[in-house]
Amino acid sequence: MFSVSRSVYLRGVTIVLVVLFVACTPTPAPTPTSAPKAAPLTATLVLDWFPNTNHAGLYLAQAKGWYAEAGLDLRIEAPSDVSAAMKLVGAGNAELGISYQPAVTIARSQDIPLVSVAALVQHNLGAFAAKKQAGITRPRDFEAKRYGSSGLPQSQAQLQTVMGCDGADPSKVEEVTLGQQITPALLADRVDFMALLPTWEGVELEMKGVELVYLPYRDWCVPDAYNLVFISSENAIRDKPEAIRRFVAATQRGYEAAVKDPDEANAALLAAAPDLNPELVRASMQRLAPAFVAEAPRWGLQDGQRWSQYAAWMFEHKLIQKPVDAARAFTNDFLGT
Repeated sequence: MFSVSRSVYLRGVTIVLVVLFVACTPTPAPTPTSAPKAAPLTATLVLDWFPNTNHAGLYLAQAKGWYAEAGLDLRIEAPSDVSAAMKLVGAGNAELGISYQPAVTIARSQDIPLVSVAALVQHNLGAFAAKKQAGITRPRDFEAKRYGSSGLPQSQAQLQTVMGCDGADPSKVEEVTLGQQITPALLADRVDFMALLPTWEGVELEMKGVELVYLPYRDWCVPDAYNLVFISSENAIRDKPEAIRRFVAATQRGYEAAVKDPDEANAALLAAAPDLNPELVRASMQRLAPAFVAEAPRWGLQDGQRWSQYAAWMFEHKLIQKPVDAARAFTNDFLGT
């Protein structure tokens, strides 16, 4: 997720073998009732932000005991900042994290061997948004308006692409750099439009009575992307493939269950993060859940062409300094059928 400020642990259980004896009669040597079970594998997952509906499938799988059932002792950590997952996974201090397809592409261009092991959602969910009364219905309407920008190069490239797709001139937009404090500026009419995620920030604004118009990036010439992805590293994939395989299997189960029963997923998320607004969670999940699988044959699946096209767009707009081999940036090898 972007824009707003970005900010549960499990332990294994000991298996005790019980040996049965029959008293007072000669018997053979006692034998165990079952063979010892192997200790679970361990892994740490670093989130991209504070717990929210993007993570509902994780917490549902955890609540259902599916990680333990798969033989995985999973520790879920909320990050101190949005780049924490990239840093910790890249440095080998965590096996898994949640990040973004653009961030993985940038890392690969800098020879940091991060790998996406599953797509959390199937599309780029980002959009430009404006209050309905601003009269913005298409990118051409951005001209002579004030754009609330994070100041990041990617936000500028998205604006240029979207406006160019509609035959508009980006130079006619007044860019107001707001960093991460963008939504308050829209509320106060300091800007006319901004970039946000309709599935969370948009819902928050709507709950405050703001009517919004959304222009999704992927509808206006920005190549589609997997937005949020689960990441690992080449080293972890080489050294701990079974832990990653177990994680992906249980997580796939969790997200597919969340699509079938969003209310149960909401309950699991709220149990893990009770400070969240239940109404915000409910409304967000209603909007988000269809994107977990969408038209893909199964949750998590990634397409090489989508990775290649987005990487080419990033290179064209100088968001990366050299082309990347997109085929090495992701893998479907850990996904079940």
